[in-house]
Amino acid sequence: VRVQEKTNLREGMADSPLQRGFCPSYKWGQTATHVVVTVDVQEEWVELHRVDEGTVRVQGTVPAKGPFTLLLHLAHSISADGADVALLPRSLRIKLPKTDPGVSWVSLQKPAYPKPAQEKKDFDFFEDSDVSEKEGGSDSDEELDRLVREEQLRGPKPLPERKKTTPGQRDPLIGPFCQPDEMDFLLLFAVLFHLYWCPYTKVEESFNMQAMHDILYHRLNLSAYDHHSFPGTVPRTFLGAMATSLLASPFSAFFQTLDAPKVVSQYAVRAALGVVSVAGVSAFRWQLGRAHGLATSVAYGFVSMVQFHMVFYASRALPNTFALALVNVALSYYVREGGVATAMGLLAFTGAVFRFEVAILAAPLYLMAVYRRRAGSVGGVVLAA
Repeated sequence: VRVQEKTNLREGMADSPLQRGFCPSYKWGQTATHVVVTVDVQEEWVELHRVDEGTVRVQGTVPAKGPFTLLLHLAHSISADGADVALLPRSLRIKLPKTDPGVSWVSLQKPAYPKPAQEKKDFDFFEDSDVSEKEGGSDSDEELDRLVREEQLRGPKPLPERKKTTPGQRDPLIGPFCQPDEMDFLLLFAVLFHLYWCPYTKVEESFNMQAMHDILYHRLNLSAYDHHSFPGTVPRTFLGAMATSLLASPFSAFFQTLDAPKVVSQYAVRAALGVVSVAGVSAFRWQLGRAHGLATSVAYGFVSMVQFHMVFYASRALPNTFALALVNVALSYYVREGGVATAMGLLAFTGAVFRFEVAILAAPLYLMAVYRRRAGSVGGVVLAA
């Protein structure tokens, strides 16, 4: 018996995949009752397969690579009579019943035979003593057959498809506004930079600044509002000051609880107005990008950022600044399909409330829309205005 074991050992070493010039790759796995070996060779390449009590032999010829012999010396005993050999289109699968069911194999071959590089673990069947119970692996022949067929037919997984987006397209946020991009943040930085270096008030904006002061500090005490004593020569609206004060009110209230000087609230209302101005530019840029491409959108944002006039006055409480934000939103509707009526309505509101000169811009825009047959019904535009 000892001489026979040495003979088999020498034969195994001679036929070992490490000693021969070519050996096909193979993988193995196990369940509680079976060991499964899958050899990566096509059906027509296999010439001989044999299962004994302690060995598995597969021989054949691979085109362009030559003949091969795969001899496996199993680490534990199996029941050769119950072995099942299946020739699949792209592989040879050998299912070996364990003589001792429930024993987990640490390796496929005996320790005397080094593991070749072609050997891999088949994790569709490979089970540790704890994993099998947690994952609920099936020991039935039908389940093993199904898993093997699925593995053969699965093939490589395709790469995930990249989401196709239109240049200049951004996700909508609310109404005419969209998610901000890098250019919006750069423009806001430029606006806040000018605010930091020059926070003080020009005489032209004194009415709105005083109105925002009264709204934030006097609140519902209307008799204390300054415009009762200094109404000005021309009546003006509180709508712009009210909207800006509403945005800045949480910050101003917080600073008032800290007994901060009023100039801090002035920074807050100016910053809120700057955000509104940048939001208007962002809305227009969004529709420009959708209509004319990303380059146009970025170029408009860049031009807006580098010119001093826009970024300086974006945080100044002038009627022109309130009008600018609404005009940019109106232009965003004008660029989009079917938005001319809404754009004309916004321009009419802006001209009536903040700056009547907006009519000089609205008139040629409307005539151009009529010429290009984008204006829709005259009644609809008049009703919107």
